[in-house]
Amino acid sequence: MAPKRKAPTSSGAQQKKQQHVPTLEEKLAMLDLLRDGMSIANVARKYDCNESSIHAIKIQEREIHQAVASTPGFKAAKDRVTVLLCGNAAGHLIKPSLLYRDANPRVLKGKNKNLLPVFWQSNKKA
Repeated sequence: MAPKRKAPTSSGAQQKKQQHVPTLEEKLAMLDLLRDGMSIANVARKYDCNESSIHAIKIQEREIHQAVASTPGFKAAKDRVTVLLCGNAAGHLIKPSLLYRDANPRVLKGKNKNLLPVFWQSNKKA
């Protein structure tokens, strides 16, 4: 059995770095710098990424009747899709990345994934 790690003390613990949120005055000063001489190319070099996950529960549509109570032993399939979007202030967008559980889902059987408008990636734990 591995020994337990000691909890960090307040004197030895590193302080978590706080994210700086610019105030309105600081944002206006940055806009003035842009107007005075900083080119849009300097702003355009900075990209920002955002990751979003979408959870969906598949509902069977082929049921002849709807049961009032859920059927014992039936479990609805849960799907999760993660999308990574990236762009910059100049409006240039990079091809989005899509992360799904299956490498070859039935919908894309026989299709070339390189022609999709996204980078298709798969992970069993996704």
